[in-house]
Amino acid sequence: THRFGALPPPVPAAAVASDLQVTAFHHSVYVGGRYTKHDRAVAQTPFVVGGVALAELDVETSIASVLQPYWSPSLAVFSSSGREDMDVRMLGTGRPFAFELINCRRGCAAVTEQDLAELERRVGTASHGKVRVQHLCVVTRDEVKVMTTSVDAKRKVYRCLVWTRDAVDERVLRDKLCRGGGDGGGG
Repeated sequence: THRFGALPPPVPAAAVASDLQVTAFHHSVYVGGRYTKHDRAVAQTPFVVGGVALAELDVETSIASVLQPYWSPSLAVFSSSGREDMDVRMLGTGRPFAFELINCRRGCAAVTEQDLAELERRVGTASHGKVRVQHLCVVTRDEVKVMTTSVDAKRKVYRCLVWTRDAVDERVLRDKLCRGGGDGGGG
């Protein structure tokens, strides 16, 4: 005998068959960046009511359709820092977003800056320029958590351009805005 026991080990007198099933999953990959939305008809997420799509294009699907073939996840979960209405554009520096790509067949170790730049380009091409992505990068779960939980603490500034048929006196406008409309209609 050897110090680890008999070599080779003895064969059991009665072999016991067992049915064992093992399921293995890959770690999630988190990918984030900033998106801009250049068309008012684009929703942020799929907009379906009563089984009918009310928007033919949305930010989530536009980006996922490019990320999913690259990483081959079982599931892609979209998160963003806030949201905007469907009938507005999202311009400027863009809105932060992230995807959790669950059970990816491709890890993130071999992802290059060129790969990420190409994925950004593909989002713009696939959406005909209606959705664009900048600063695409691999992020951590904690960074996604900070993005989604800090949305309520952000200061929001809105700006709009208004055309009127008749000239508007600036003092009258300020007075109406400060009093909540002043026309008896509550706004």
